[in-house]
Amino acid sequence: MIRLFLIVLALGLGLSACAPQTTVPVPPPTDQPYAPQPGDSARLRAEVYLDSTEVRNLNSDPTTFALDLRGNLPSPCHQLRVVVSAPNGQNQIMVDVYSVANPDEVCIAMLQPFDTSVILGKFSGGHYTVWLNGEQIGELNA
Repeated sequence: MIRLFLIVLALGLGLSACAPQTTVPVPPPTDQPYAPQPGDSARLRAEVYLDSTEVRNLNSDPTTFALDLRGNLPSPCHQLRVVVSAPNGQNQIMVDVYSVANPDEVCIAMLQPFDTSVILGKFSGGHYTVWLNGEQIGELNA
């Protein structure tokens, strides 16, 4: 009986290894540090000034990618916001980067530099393009 069980188990494992691999991306984490916050709708939305962007493989299993962002906020009173969407049907990862500020707050007019990294998500396979504020900035293969 045990011998029969082991044979069935071995056949099952062997056949499952031959099954086609599906590529199922894991959505980006919901605890992103720069995600929109309650009350943002009452704030002034403004652009950010990006100096550089880089898509990076974090060498994990499943494959995790991060997006490095370096640039400036319009003022020290602005707060960075980053929205990462799960891949769409064309395997496009849409990223929206902007800033928000209290419209009633008086603030010195000077750029505020930032240098940060956000997680794009975990991917088990496939080819994806990364779009930032409507422009393609990179490709990744998981």
